[in-house]
Amino acid sequence: MSHLIIQLRFIAHSYTGIRFLEDRKEELDWPPSPGRVHEALLCAALLGVKRSVAEREEVFAAFRWLEELPAPEIWASAHDASLRTSPRIAIPQNNPKKNKLETKPSLLAPTRKAVSVTGEPLEVHYHWPLRAEALTSKQLDILSDAAARVSYLGRAEDRAEVSLRLADTLESVPLVRWQPGPSGDALLWVTKTGTTDGLEERHTAIVAPRETRKPAQRWMRRVAYADDAPRAMQPVAIAIFQLFPADDDPDANALACDAENAGLWRKFLRCQIVKLADDSENWDDHALAQELLTGHSAPGERATRPHLAIVPLPTINRARTADGRVRRVALLGYAAPEVATQAVPIYETLFKALDDLIEGEDTPLRRHGKVVPVRLVRNASSADKVWPQYTGKSRVWCSILPVAIARGYKVPKFHADGHELNGNERHRRKLSEWEKLLRDSLRHIGLPPELISACTIECTATPLVPKSSRAENYRAPGEQAVLTHVRLRFPSQVRGPLLLGDRRYMGLGLFVPVDTQ
Repeated sequence: MSHLIIQLRFIAHSYTGIRFLEDRKEELDWPPSPGRVHEALLCAALLGVKRSVAEREEVFAAFRWLEELPAPEIWASAHDASLRTSPRIAIPQNNPKKNKLETKPSLLAPTRKAVSVTGEPLEVHYHWPLRAEALTSKQLDILSDAAARVSYLGRAEDRAEVSLRLADTLESVPLVRWQPGPSGDALLWVTKTGTTDGLEERHTAIVAPRETRKPAQRWMRRVAYADDAPRAMQPVAIAIFQLFPADDDPDANALACDAENAGLWRKFLRCQIVKLADDSENWDDHALAQELLTGHSAPGERATRPHLAIVPLPTINRARTADGRVRRVALLGYAAPEVATQAVPIYETLFKALDDLIEGEDTPLRRHGKVVPVRLVRNASSADKVWPQYTGKSRVWCSILPVAIARGYKVPKFHADGHELNGNERHRRKLSEWEKLLRDSLRHIGLPPELISACTIECTATPLVPKSSRAENYRAPGEQAVLTHVRLRFPSQVRGPLLLGDRRYMGLGLFVPVDTQ
């Protein structure tokens, strides 16, 4: 199968084009919408070139063919979402809406710009697969010539080099992949039937004084795109469970505990999982099931590969505000790539066995000195109201449950010249050692090296999410690891879920995205 490829390279190392949302708010148009590329190519093909009527019709025929192609796949450079240009100068707004003088007018809002996180020029590749679509050599020449004539894409400062070609195979490029799909969170303008003629009509139409031209997007459609944003190691299977009193009351409310004592629910669930894992009749590969479900490859030996994480989930809303209560537990089934295929049915078997399980003994809930039977009920992760809050996308992530650092580190007592370090200096050295260990953990969970090196890490004992608690309050009996809350700031957005640290399989080190818009 051949592909039509349009490649953009921004030689000024930045891009400031915008797109308007439905409420007329501006949004950085990154990656540049395919409709914008179509406009630029058509403009370059027609302006500044003398063409006969027949030649002009050939140009329109080539662009009518291009507009009929489906939405392309886009590969674009990862950009530093933290950068903004200086606020634009505008006429002061002396009569704000409803006399809200403290509110900034929209015209003074800072404008975003895209800058590559690697320092290299920004690149964008558009890939259209060609099956039955026939592209004549004449049409290819017209489109290629138009691409070569494009000098700017976006705003006046967005200098670009554009090329167009056909290729039988696609090269692997170190860029972020954007695919059209209904679940995408970016809406890009894409051409539709009639786009070329509509743009020509807009260009030639005579506009009366005090009137504006119709927007070019009137002849386009909006397509949702989802990106392959950098993400930490992802579980191969997910199940969300809630615990109910087993009193056969269909209206019973889910049990809850505070986040500091959520380890009780984790201990309860782990006991049920170990019972199921120990029964060899439940599994075709008992050894692998033991390793994945219990974290031990042999009695007394910890597994060296990813395995099941039992994570109590503090309830959190769309405003990223916790209420201090735990009402559900997430079972995140991780697996090394070489055993991922075998791991999925093992995890699904476990989830089915736990669903609607009733345990009448050894539960952590007691009333009037008696044990209360507990019923486990599985929620669909796609329909759960809390789980999506932990799987969002953001540049800034804050720990809602503290990170544990159990690996060894040694803080020196003396300078290189033999001078003794004071308390503040030793504390700074200690934070520096923690930062190194946390970067190692970020590397271990699979984030790209360029994001890890550019990430800023802030450690603090105080809570970073409302209604969460100080780090030391989460210490379990006998726990010797350092506990600290952590704020991570990445140069570009990272997608969750994000678990970090040495006790992540036990539920510590759970992060939540923080909205920075």
